[in-house]
Amino acid sequence: MGSSFKRFIDGLKSLSQKHPFAAISAVTGFALLLVLLRASILNYQYLFGMYHDDGVYLVSAQSLLDGHGYRILSLPTEPFQTKYPVGYPLVLSSAMLIMPAFPANLIGLETMQTVLSVAAVLVTVGYLLSTKKVTPLLGLAIAFTCLLNMRFIDFAPMLMSDLPAALLVSACMWCAESQSRQQDSFSPWVGLLLAAAITTRTQALILVPTLLIYYAVRKRTRSAITMLAIALVCVVPQMWWQTRTSQGTPEILTFYTNYLKHAYGTLPSSSAGFAAAAGNFDWSMFVQINTYFPGLEQIPYQLLSPIAFFLLYKVVYYLLAVPSLTGMFILLKRASLPALFCFFYGFSFSLWPIKLEWRHILPVLVFGYYFYFVGFRFFAAKLKRAISARKQTSAGQYSKFCIGATVVFSCYLVIGAGVLSCAKAGWLKALSQPPEPGIAVDFQEAVSWIKANTTADAVFVCNNDPVFYLYTHRHAIMPSRMELWRFVADKYVDAKSLSAAIEFSKATYVMNEPALRSSGYAYTQLNKAIAEEGTFIPVFKTKNNLIEIFKVSR
Repeated sequence: MGSSFKRFIDGLKSLSQKHPFAAISAVTGFALLLVLLRASILNYQYLFGMYHDDGVYLVSAQSLLDGHGYRILSLPTEPFQTKYPVGYPLVLSSAMLIMPAFPANLIGLETMQTVLSVAAVLVTVGYLLSTKKVTPLLGLAIAFTCLLNMRFIDFAPMLMSDLPAALLVSACMWCAESQSRQQDSFSPWVGLLLAAAITTRTQALILVPTLLIYYAVRKRTRSAITMLAIALVCVVPQMWWQTRTSQGTPEILTFYTNYLKHAYGTLPSSSAGFAAAAGNFDWSMFVQINTYFPGLEQIPYQLLSPIAFFLLYKVVYYLLAVPSLTGMFILLKRASLPALFCFFYGFSFSLWPIKLEWRHILPVLVFGYYFYFVGFRFFAAKLKRAISARKQTSAGQYSKFCIGATVVFSCYLVIGAGVLSCAKAGWLKALSQPPEPGIAVDFQEAVSWIKANTTADAVFVCNNDPVFYLYTHRHAIMPSRMELWRFVADKYVDAKSLSAAIEFSKATYVMNEPALRSSGYAYTQLNKAIAEEGTFIPVFKTKNNLIEIFKVSR
């Protein structure tokens, strides 16, 4: 891999010498990126915990740091953390050795996460460049299109395992391809990087069939055996521990401790599940096309006529997906590592009956653009043969047209991504400190009241229990088991689920605060459940009326 990295660096030097304008544009784009990422980091400190998972990751890291083992300290019973592998919380806890004080360490942790997120994109592009899958100019365009994407800017600082795992996945594929081009050897690096990726995010298991097929096609038997043996030695004990330890977990806690058991054990009915899967197919298409093509998401669909709506979302969007899918299938026939990985990545989500999220696209965004350009190249070659047969234009003129079209399309992607990100950040507002939003002010007000008026052994039911624990050091649990059918139906909380949570946790208080991940549904539904029960005594409300605390009357 060292020689590949050297070729990558040499390629960058050559690019700056041959294309000084591209080098100047890259420096300008990187400066803009730093401004936008700074704004995102400062904003996220107020939105920390919006995915719930990010709060659980940090609670688990805090447990490791404090010497309690790998546990979810925020829950009343403090169970072992068997939902996520230990890799990412271990990285967070290592960083917290330097900056242990919460919430003062949030900015530092977000900055570290942002560096890992940017590195994931750069390493993926570096892999494509070093293996000559893209030209330096095309690699540069793909890199900045991804880095300046407003979804990437938003997600980069969030304490989630998606992009750190993507970094390890790309490094693993880079190492595997570099090794396979040289010899069939017993080099340990592919296996170690594979184990690290799976230990960071379980979904990285799809790298196993990806690499096995890649090695099998190229008859690299020893490399495959080495990779598999090292990965098994590193990963199997951890997965065995997770499976064994989670077996005794109470059913109400499976959302926190056993991802597969909770997901596939709480599926909606078959008819509802089929309808959800069909709807999710359309939704995944919309999400992906809106992510790849800047500006499409901004189309005011509510103003479109029914015919225009149908033509745009049922015809144009699907046509826009054709080049990328074509590129991926062309590369699948060659057993290309990126194509194999993305095929298994997409297949894993096709088995999931809940909606695809923006964050799920970001780990493979670089590969998605790569497939697009492979698809465009394929169709351009087909068109060239058709044109040449009719002798309507020379090959030279057609080549110039294709080069011009590529440059225009690349500029649209990069500039479009940058303009949208700047507009979302508020242009010059991105340079200033963002004001503290009302929900953050109210939350701090509630935290102060809780610390002053409740005992350390008080137990709460609330919508964002891990973040609540980090700020108050009081145990808490969500007002619902969050069964998968609830995600499909947007019915997160009801009186029955609230009663079950109180009964299990022996909660003394219920706090209702806005939950960003559920689009406000959990907040309004918990209010309704509290009113239906009628056995709660209101004890505190914030000045802006966003958060209310009730004492449980038994």
